[in-house]
Parts: sequence; structure tokens; C-alpha cells
Amino acid sequence: MSPDVPEDAGLIALGECFTKLKKLSLIWCSNVTSMGLQSFAEQCRSLRSLDLQGCYVGDQGLAVVGECCKELQELNLRFCEGLTDKGLVELAISRGKSLKVLGIAACAKISDISLEAVGSHCRSLETLIQNSYTTKGCLLWNLHRAIYYLCPLWLCPRGMMFS
Repeated sequence: MSPDVPEDAGLIALGECFTKLKKLSLIWCSNVTSMGLQSFAEQCRSLRSLDLQGCYVGDQGLAVVGECCKELQELNLRFCEGLTDKGLVELAISRGKSLKVLGIAACAKISDISLEAVGSHCRSLETLIQNSYTTKGCLLWNLHRAIYYLCPLWLCPRGMMFS
């Protein structure tokens, strides 16, 4: 794979060198794309924690993470502008049983559809970080299937945080 973005090249090299990596934080690496993430996920299948806050990854990259990283337990997708319902629904279906921590606050293209999928498939979820203003329906109703496992619940003026 020949990346056009320097950050993708670094991510690909990282994946090739550290195939047993368990935790990776790429906070605000806005030039990391789905292509770099895809290559990394294919190499680092033992990944347990991935922080992509502020990265411009899309549905395709997230789908590969869900397929390849079978041990993934923590995923932060806050401020990921390229993410849509399609990607989050696929992730919830493929990794819902293993995810314990999920951050999806400030993802403008995430709607009630994603929250329904999280509520239906993410039964091991212990912490969820989400803003209520990114959805049109009732956040708690859409998460009612998973809410039993999440405690305590903090209601904040800017959104909600479950922990």
C-alpha cells in the first residue's frame, strides 16, 4: 500500500513494526485516514484500546478495525467527522460483545440509528460518552437495551456521560 498522506505512512510503518501492540492513541491526528487505519488494523489484530479522537477516519477504516481487532475493548471516536451511522452500526455489530468503553461525542453524522445499534449489540459496555444534541430522538430510549449495564449515569448540560 502506498499512502499519499505522511501520517498514514507512519501509521502503516507502526503497524508493521509493532504487530502485538495493545493500545494506540492518535488524538487529533487529523491527517490519519481510513486507508492508514485499515492497514494498521490488519497488522495489529491484538489491539485492545484505540483512541481516534479528532482523526478524520471514516466508515471504511472503522469497519476494518471491527473485523480485524477482535480483542478491542476501548474505542474513542469523539470528534471523528468522517464517521457516519453506517460505520458505527457495523462496528456495534462486529465488536459489540467485546466493547467496554465507547466515546462517540461530537460526531456530527451520528444519529439515533447508531444509538439503537449500540443499545442492541454492545452488551458489555461499561462506559459510554455521547452528546444528546447530536441525536433527534431520546438518547435514553435508544440506549434502553444497554442502559442496564451502565452505571452511574451523569446528566451534563452539554451532553451525557455514562461511567
